[in-house]
Amino acid sequence: MSFRNLTSYGSRSRGRHVVRSAASKAGPLSGWQHSIVSRAVAERQRLEVSNRALDLYTNDAVAHGVLEALVVETIGTGITASPSTRHERLGRDGKWGDNYKAAAFRCWEGHGLDFRNFCDATERQNMYGLQSLAYFTWKLSGIGMFQKIFIKGPGRTLSQATLPIDPERLATPFNRMSAEIYDGIEVDSNGAPIATWFRKPGVTSAQPSMHQMERFEVKDKETGLPRIYLVCDVRNIAEYRQDSILGTIAPEIYFRKDMQLAALMGQAIRNNFVAFVQDYSVGNISKDTPWQDRIHETSKGTVLMGGAKEKPTFYNHSASSIGLNEVSDAVCGDIGIGIGRGGESVKREYNKSYTAAKANMEKAEQFCNYERDIVMNNRFCQPEYAWVQYESVLRGNLPNVNKKQFLENLYEYTRCTHLAQPTIYLDKEKISKANARDRRNGLLLMEEVWGEKGMSYREAMTRYAEEIKFIKELGEKEGVDLLAMLFGDELQESEPQENESTNDGDKDNE
Repeated sequence: MSFRNLTSYGSRSRGRHVVRSAASKAGPLSGWQHSIVSRAVAERQRLEVSNRALDLYTNDAVAHGVLEALVVETIGTGITASPSTRHERLGRDGKWGDNYKAAAFRCWEGHGLDFRNFCDATERQNMYGLQSLAYFTWKLSGIGMFQKIFIKGPGRTLSQATLPIDPERLATPFNRMSAEIYDGIEVDSNGAPIATWFRKPGVTSAQPSMHQMERFEVKDKETGLPRIYLVCDVRNIAEYRQDSILGTIAPEIYFRKDMQLAALMGQAIRNNFVAFVQDYSVGNISKDTPWQDRIHETSKGTVLMGGAKEKPTFYNHSASSIGLNEVSDAVCGDIGIGIGRGGESVKREYNKSYTAAKANMEKAEQFCNYERDIVMNNRFCQPEYAWVQYESVLRGNLPNVNKKQFLENLYEYTRCTHLAQPTIYLDKEKISKANARDRRNGLLLMEEVWGEKGMSYREAMTRYAEEIKFIKELGEKEGVDLLAMLFGDELQESEPQENESTNDGDKDNE
């Protein structure tokens, strides 16, 4: 029995290409009569929307603040790798697994957090900075582009480095012949990316020819790991990259600007005065005097000169800015919905109840978790961690594993939990008690606690034990119970639980 590959019958079967610039150019819901366009039109419009988004980020305070806030909320101080190698599936014991995890974390930390920034080919940022850049370019341009390259030089623990690429270099050549290329990404008959097409330096054409472009294969043939990172969230089978998150909220941002400008102009007009001054001198002002000779403009208002027996008439500016706050809140609410964080996050104000503020923060955290786990960890953090392990294996920095074993069981060796920065809570005391209870019940691992702080839990617990030992020895030497002074509250809280368990045991024995 044979089956046909339904996606191999031409590009038209892949899906629809929609109008990209309707929201940012003519307002939302404006182009439904021409909502489906050709691939070439969609790609031209995407470049236009991307350029507008960059302009908004550069020149508009609200757009700039929204995008920066998303980076801080989702990436923040960085996503830390916490190795979780499946040693049992590799036929190894737990001791080997612990040693391997510790060695793997040292390799990742030494490469990614070295202050010389050798993990970045431009030598500007450490691993956490590259994560922020990947997320930023994804949200701004619809895709983040990076290339894994290899550089030799003194002081490098590893020869590999990650090269950031401007996503606007990604384009589809107009004379692509039979190759199926979408948004500058060449795909196979199943739609899987196999190569990327970048404009050569100096080429600015929206639709360059093939000789004006460079082709790079996405995957490494030997390992199967990506050589080109495509940091994006594919939602349309006809396209590989998204639009900028600023594209759809551009009308709200502009509307907010127009509303504020109208309010300021109205306020300025209301603050100006018009005074009618009657001139009683004989022969200066009369009914035959031209109006241009009667009007005197000042920096604060206008003076009208009237003649004798001319009755003054005053005009009051009655327009007011009542309702400006309500309209502003509505605009901020629309922007908040557009970014999935709520109007409170846009304004950085939590004026409502504790429950409402907590609900908004929890909903924002759900979006952050999704974007970290589905996009960032899958398309950037995990490939970076796997590449570090692969070269570490080649250099003999990992215990008892060779290249053949590693490539045959790559996922088991590189299995890793990526821990985000600690969550910010409104009531830290409640969360602290809840975390203590979860640790006692085994629902919260110390690996998670210290991983959120960007530290290895093994190293942290070792340092903590050494600190407790030093405090105890110092107290005995000086004749002071320092442990009771520092941890008295925790000791008192644990005593009733111990007494309860003892009493329960006594009752059972009776």
